[in-house]
Amino acid sequence: MYDYLPRGRVAYVCIQCKELLALRDHVRTLEARVAELEELREAERYVDEAFRDTVELSHLRSDSPCAIEEDERPREAEQSTGAEGNLPIVGTLLPDSAGVASRTEVTSPGEGTPVARKRQILVLGDLIIRNVDSWVCDDRENCMVTCLPGAKVADLSRHLDRLMCSAGEEPVVVVHVGTNAIGKGRRDVLEAKFRLLGKRLKSRTSMVAFSEMLPVPRAGPGRQAELQSLNAWMRRWCREEGFTFIRNWGNFWNGGSLYRKDGLHLNQSGTRLLALNIKKVVEQFLN
Repeated sequence: MYDYLPRGRVAYVCIQCKELLALRDHVRTLEARVAELEELREAERYVDEAFRDTVELSHLRSDSPCAIEEDERPREAEQSTGAEGNLPIVGTLLPDSAGVASRTEVTSPGEGTPVARKRQILVLGDLIIRNVDSWVCDDRENCMVTCLPGAKVADLSRHLDRLMCSAGEEPVVVVHVGTNAIGKGRRDVLEAKFRLLGKRLKSRTSMVAFSEMLPVPRAGPGRQAELQSLNAWMRRWCREEGFTFIRNWGNFWNGGSLYRKDGLHLNQSGTRLLALNIKKVVEQFLN
């Protein structure tokens, strides 16, 4: 007498099934977040030594561009947690001699004659660039790769003076940042932060490159579309400002084998591929 079931080919999914599907998606999101936190915890093992060597540099003179005031020194809790404003810095550091050197020349020990200094190479960004120095830095004494785990565009702007304090004149600077800011604020605000970072970099050097953000295999189509849209804007902006734009997306799209199991961070093959893209541009600047 009564027909409770839908007719024809109408699909029917029970409420419990929908809840299970939603739970599955939530678990995947949590797994990705746990993997990211594990990466951050691993990086924190290097924080104390790397941060002190990079921004405190006890051997510097008080009038050195790298010196910082006592009240600027990061608190212990901030070093261990990577709090915003004092993010942990992990990377390949410049030699001690670079810290006390003039921005244009280095004086040899025991001599008064200035020695010409090679052009410095700086690669700055979030955790995705960790370990690219193995392929980018052929000359370890004149190359520095610095990754700030969880960094956003504003973090690089905030730390830029310290990161570039011993870079000399006209260094080559490559920036890879932005992924951590996707979906966490207004797009126009994010673009403004990129513009500010670009302005600050341009005041220091004419050799600036921005590296295209990578796809995130475990992200949904909405996040991937946001990444592609911001990359397209960044490409136009770099052209307007005279910056070099490093294309990466095509190399990593559908490249699940280039990522770790968390689907967020690169494995050795992915790191090598990103590093070679960066190195190609660095060599163009140097030559």
